[in-house]
Amino acid sequence: ERRAADGATTGEDVVDWVAEAETEEEPVMTGFITLDASSDEQTIACETMPLDGGCGDFIVSLLDAKVVGPVAATVTLGDIRSSYVMSTSEDGSWLLFASQTMSIPGSLQPAVVEAVVCRIGGSGELTQCVYSTEGLTAMPGIDYVPEEQGSLTFPTGVTEMRIRLQTLPKQRHTIPRKLLLVLKPPEDDDLDPGATPARFVEDHDGGDHSAIMTIWIDEVPEFPAKGVRKIVDKMVNLSSLQKGVAEWKEQCRSAVLVNGSWEAQRESSVWDRTFHVASVPWLLGFSTIPPASFFGGWACFWVCLIWIGAVTAVIADLAELFGCVLGVPDMITAITFVALGTSMPDL
Repeated sequence: ERRAADGATTGEDVVDWVAEAETEEEPVMTGFITLDASSDEQTIACETMPLDGGCGDFIVSLLDAKVVGPVAATVTLGDIRSSYVMSTSEDGSWLLFASQTMSIPGSLQPAVVEAVVCRIGGSGELTQCVYSTEGLTAMPGIDYVPEEQGSLTFPTGVTEMRIRLQTLPKQRHTIPRKLLLVLKPPEDDDLDPGATPARFVEDHDGGDHSAIMTIWIDEVPEFPAKGVRKIVDKMVNLSSLQKGVAEWKEQCRSAVLVNGSWEAQRESSVWDRTFHVASVPWLLGFSTIPPASFFGGWACFWVCLIWIGAVTAVIADLAELFGCVLGVPDMITAITFVALGTSMPDL
């Protein structure tokens, strides 16, 4: 729009303009518009900005203005020289992490970090996704505070948001740990009214069904991993051992308490306590099975195999004794009494 001072009419004005996409460093389109002496406004026509996965928001800026012709006059640009244009895609927006990897310095104190999530494909609509964390070598509750099902909603006009994660104090002289931060579209029941489920860039980590950021929790700078402790940590993961010990303590306590906890024991009935006393030998025996956190689950696997073999041997011996007392052949005992006993818990 042109506004001439004191109603005066200038000559023919030429204004250069440039269109820049938010995610690009270089201008995407340039051009100029011309306003003759009888025109007070002019329209800039430009196509939507092509980006990865769709068309995104862009900014149109006026760069320079000059008078063309013999008229002795000057023209200047006003204070508002840029316009932010929001585009809307029929297929929805695309979400991606600003960086697919992030390294966090280890600390002896809890720390909060932020992961940046960007939106392309337009910001003219409400876009929603859910996020969660998945531990790899990093253990939830030991190395970081887990996020089971967080929700992230991009309001109209917003192209960047942040997810806050909390790391826990890291042990001294331990190697870096790794976890994943995963974005996914929400289920239909969890989708807010008026919101559009997010989509993801196919050639990024996670494909077109999710977005994944790999997060490394590095060593504590003052106490780097070294020597025998570093070797042991690489072999068995000291964080998993710490988590396994905590889980094993809880497992043994649950075996002793009625219904597994102090609260449930206080509210238990006489029947609950009676059945608990009868099952205590089995509960204590099976509490010797280590949690799956130890050694990648292999300790749990082999101890379970030992218990399966032991229980099978006891059942086979008792079934044979039972059949001998009743005078029933072993085959009939196996396909009737033993089969019935093993199938009853599934009913």
